[in-house]
Amino acid sequence: MTSQESTVDLNPSQVKNKILTVDRSAAAEFERMRDKRNRPDAVLRVRVVPDSGCGDFRYAMGIEPGPREGDTSINAHGITVIVDADSVELLHGSTLEFSDSLIDGGFKIKNPRAQSECGCGQSFSLTGREIKSEHATGALPTV
Repeated sequence: MTSQESTVDLNPSQVKNKILTVDRSAAAEFERMRDKRNRPDAVLRVRVVPDSGCGDFRYAMGIEPGPREGDTSINAHGITVIVDADSVELLHGSTLEFSDSLIDGGFKIKNPRAQSECGCGQSFSLTGREIKSEHATGALPTV
């Protein structure tokens, strides 16, 4: 770990000052994904991309070999989630969940700071402005 990287170990008793809570279903799904890819040491990157998607921000996730300089590592339920420095404040207090539902399933981020969200759950605004989905118009790809 570099001097620019920090680690946060989360347990259920830590309620205050959490960047991101990872629920068990999300951790289990990420474990399944990295096992399927034969990447047992991989970490899950969660970040916020500004001026992207249907709202002011868009969530992005990816599987990476490890943290980069400046990342915050969150260890929860046997996995490591990394968050870049620019995304920490925007994700503060959020929860990463997973649902295997056929309709609207997948990873979801519940962000208490989001004042409005796109129906897809990938884009959000902190200002509360109305978000109009660009998926129906074909301007954004559907997942």
